[in-house]
Amino acid sequence: MKLKFLFIVIAILLAFQPAISNPIMEEDIVTEIYFEDGNWYILINHNIFWLYGIESLQDISISSTNGPLIIDPDFIPNTSNAFTVLTVENLLQPVSISPEAGALFVAITVNDQYWELQEIMWGTQSSIAVGPVLPGQSINYLPFSYDQMQVVWMPIKNASPYFYNGYWNGTWEGVFQGYLTDHNGNPVENAEIKYINDLFLWPLGSLTPLTTTTGGFFQESLYAKMYHFDKVIKDGEEYEIDYWLNMEPGVTITMDLVVDMSVGMAEITRMYKVKFKNSPNPLKDQTTIELCIDEETDFIEGMININCLKGSVVAVIPFSRSDFHNNIFRQEWKNGLEYNLPEGQYLISVVMDGKKVADSKMIIAR
Repeated sequence: MKLKFLFIVIAILLAFQPAISNPIMEEDIVTEIYFEDGNWYILINHNIFWLYGIESLQDISISSTNGPLIIDPDFIPNTSNAFTVLTVENLLQPVSISPEAGALFVAITVNDQYWELQEIMWGTQSSIAVGPVLPGQSINYLPFSYDQMQVVWMPIKNASPYFYNGYWNGTWEGVFQGYLTDHNGNPVENAEIKYINDLFLWPLGSLTPLTTTTGGFFQESLYAKMYHFDKVIKDGEEYEIDYWLNMEPGVTITMDLVVDMSVGMAEITRMYKVKFKNSPNPLKDQTTIELCIDEETDFIEGMININCLKGSVVAVIPFSRSDFHNNIFRQEWKNGLEYNLPEGQYLISVVMDGKKVADSKMIIAR
């Protein structure tokens, strides 16, 4: 819904954009970067050709941290498609681009004028827009907010290629949640956790303020990028914190955050990073539940609860840290004589040391 709203806004802005008269409006010339079988792929958006009057790929300049990408003049894009896939084979000289860390700088030349329009950076450095591109992931360049008739774009990670084989496909978000307490262990309600510049918050941007509810709980779906947590605000008082969070698509991150009001500081005491699914889903008789965690996710005991929509627990699967192999736990669950649950929708929740750290929906279809 957020992306749909932003694309409507962009369409309105473009409708009033004078053709070529002011070609400095930021645009997704490079729509996506992804890696497969050791190769890199860059998707170039064909909308820029009619939007800025570009006649060929030679009007597009792409530089990387390992050198410029000089496109072969004999490589002619098929503009009947939505985009052109650029690979190392389309260059006059090969250039290496690593999924671990890198950068692309994109510009165009229009009427003999040079316009820099994109900067896409990724890596392990905290202030970079997104983290390393993990296997199967991609980086997309998407609208993030708008201000004074200008659209602000940002690199955002995707769980799978966005325009893979020409189809719209995207999982750009993860779930960020947690519990805020004071230095005495009491929940802190109605506090705001500052995680991004106000420019990107609704109504101008794609994100909402992150505030705690009853019990000090907070939760928000966040685009997969880097976020800087700099303070917690409670009753007008600010409590400083300095932490960079690398949000991954399809991952639930649960944070324990403590505000020490006696010294005016906040700190993170524990964090769980969980990726959770069951397949097949919908299921008839059985499904395989898979739970992935990172090395830093530490716990003593856990369980997977299958709940009906009314909240009651209908099945429990216990697990411990030793049940994980390469940080992955798999369990086949059979809806046989032991359960024989009727068809319908159920909620699977993952609990570690008494805290819910992830959940997912499961559908039983006869």
